Amino acid sequence: MKKGVSLAAVVLAVVATLSIGWNIYQAGSLRQLRAKLEVAEAASATARPEPSAPSFIGGADGSGTQRPPGADAEEAAAANAVAAGNRADQENDPIAGMSSQALRDMMANPSMQEMIHAQQESLMKIAFDDLFAWLDLPEDEAKELVDLLVEYELTGMDSALKAMDPALSQEDRASLLEGIKAEKDTVKEQIHAYLGDGERVEYFEAYKESLPERTQVSDLRKLLAETGSPLSQEQEQELLNTIYDARTKYPFDHDFTDKETMDPTQVTPSNLERYAQQYQQMQEQVRNQAGQILSADQLETFAKAQEQQRAMQQMGLQWVSRLFGSSSEQSQ
Repeated sequence: MKKGVSLAAVVLAVVATLSIGWNIYQAGSLRQLRAKLEVAEAASATARPEPSAPSFIGGADGSGTQRPPGADAEEAAAANAVAAGNRADQENDPIAGMSSQALRDMMANPSMQEMIHAQQESLMKIAFDDLFAWLDLPEDEAKELVDLLVEYELTGMDSALKAMDPALSQEDRASLLEGIKAEKDTVKEQIHAYLGDGERVEYFEAYKESLPERTQVSDLRKLLAETGSPLSQEQEQELLNTIYDARTKYPFDHDFTDKETMDPTQVTPSNLERYAQQYQQMQEQVRNQAGQILSADQLETFAKAQEQQRAMQQMGLQWVSRLFGSSSEQSQ
């Protein structure tokens, strides 16, 4: 596949939207679950008997050391927690067990596409908020630009779904991909024309290229504001530059960090595993450098945010792999 063909951009834009929608649903479910657990814990506390004197009725383990009371129950509870965690991991994936054809059919559904469009609009408003402020756009003009950005992200989605069919010939797939690229280039020209002068276009392209890092720093800013350890503007800019330089300069075997240029046919299990290893190495490099920028408390929050970001990115790539079905298992 040629560099710059944007099938991956279309697919990952859709995947990101679906993932966010699923996470919103899961967050609501989690709040309900926590409320139920709090009620159950309160009821359990009232029924709990007074602690008795220590005893060793539990017997001894294989090492000859006597086991404290309740040890077997604690181990059983731990085992159940692990099993529950494994089940939760599966349940958190809304497409687990679905065939690649079923996934493509689901994403082609008009209702699903309507939801994707609505959520993509919300994402663009958040992601480009700082750009709108820099451009000093009135609300109505910002809305027009959001519409163009959504159109760019989702242009070619129908063709992308067709191109993911593993039964499609390479020639037909290449033709669809070139068509997607041409359509997206047309929308990009409309965006540039809307922005007008060269400085605004240049700033827009630089902003869009660093959008993953801007989103990451923006999320961190909100997290730290809640903890009482807010980022300064100097910290934000330095951290943004550090993360961006690390991503763009890291020698990935298969660069899945840039959705505009990545080759989705290379999203195979072995390549994903190698990518996960290299991405974690890159994150460790960034975390070490961030230690010179952030306080100890800020760095701890940043490390947790990194893990969440890595997990979401891996889920997105797994979705792309499943959507491609057998076509993603080509020789590397």
